[in-house]
Amino acid sequence: MIAAACSAPTCLRTLREHELDAGMYLCTPCVTRLHGWLASIPRLMVLLEASRGRETTGQPSVTGTRTAPLPGREDVLNLLGPAAPGSVLDVHGDQCGDPPLLDTLGGWVRLALDESDQPAPHAWTPQRLAHWLAARTAWISAQPWSGELHDEVHGMMRVIWGITAHQPRRRPITQPCPRCDTLALSRVDGEAYTSCSACDALFSAAELAIGAAASLARTAA
Repeated sequence: MIAAACSAPTCLRTLREHELDAGMYLCTPCVTRLHGWLASIPRLMVLLEASRGRETTGQPSVTGTRTAPLPGREDVLNLLGPAAPGSVLDVHGDQCGDPPLLDTLGGWVRLALDESDQPAPHAWTPQRLAHWLAARTAWISAQPWSGELHDEVHGMMRVIWGITAHQPRRRPITQPCPRCDTLALSRVDGEAYTSCSACDALFSAAELAIGAAASLARTAA
């Protein structure tokens, strides 16, 4: 079988045989990561809403302009603001900052609805759109545009993490890898699988427990 790369431009993995058989364009780690990002949106929305207020030092500022200041942080207002239902022509270059969450998530939801007979989200909010996409990551992984979606959502998440200072951390797992027996296991906060940087394998919590028992049995013997 001819090897094929994961369709996410930022991923260097090659699709495994079972992934190719399933018609996947995204590798399993990218699918898992995408699901985790989308599932975290409702929780991060609370932090974004709390970050609306302008940062002040308690001293009045003089800007030298007659333009009134915005009633909140511009970067947060951009993310939480409304979005046009279609493409926006910006002939005067007035559009600036990061696109709203509704624009990023809504664009992919509209594409998915156009290419399937799935029911539309119950409400057009960032939380609902993220939940709708998260519930369909398996189907999304089998679409040719899934890699582009993965990287665009990643870019959106990096902006959110920068504002909320709540980026998931990769933590080492002090257990030998069940496959290659090296101490190279780690897991990112919120992700379902533990990965090995030495052999590129993924393990669920149950598989790690079995691996730990086997390792103890070998040591005892």
